[in-house]
Amino acid sequence: MITLNSVSRAVGSGVERRKLFEDLSLSISCKQLTVLIGRSGFGKSSLLELAALERRADSGKIYVDGQLVDMNSKTAVAKLKASTIGYVPQSPNLCEFMTVEQNLTQRIDLAGEDTDLYGSRIQELSERLRIRHLLKARVSSLSGGERYRVSLARVLITNPPILICDEPTAALDANTARDVISAVKAHAQSRNNLALVASHDRDLIDAADLVIDMEAV
Repeated sequence: MITLNSVSRAVGSGVERRKLFEDLSLSISCKQLTVLIGRSGFGKSSLLELAALERRADSGKIYVDGQLVDMNSKTAVAKLKASTIGYVPQSPNLCEFMTVEQNLTQRIDLAGEDTDLYGSRIQELSERLRIRHLLKARVSSLSGGERYRVSLARVLITNPPILICDEPTAALDANTARDVISAVKAHAQSRNNLALVASHDRDLIDAADLVIDMEAV
């Protein structure tokens, strides 16, 4: 479970400063796909960044599995992100000069796992997300939708308990989007995992266990 307790976030400075949300509290439960909805500018991506520990809140606290996250400890945050949180932003951060397969195995290495034990997992995810034919291709040659699917596979490869995705189906055709929704939903329902997603996709919203309208919080 991940809990945000009275978190606030604003952007800009001086007269340009604008509050995205203030004293917002919510809990995301295990075995649940939660989708954030709302128009652009209402803080969906910013809330995901806080939950993924990518950015500090202006105020408030964040708990992971009941434990307060010490955002002042870079070591503790880095360890938690590596072991527990898989985050896929709208613009995925992949190694351009490496192949898709190398990007996947790099994630396994960073997690301290034996890459030899993940061969079947790589094949499973690459087929599920329709990127098997891209395994030997360099990331620099991929389209935006392909890059997102690779980034999602890269995160899912080590089965993180907390999956956080920003607009995972935005650049995909209908068939591929359904594959991504299925993968995200399956992950959320596996073990004690959870998924927190921001989206405008009606099919993804319909698949959610909980929908939070950022314009209403």
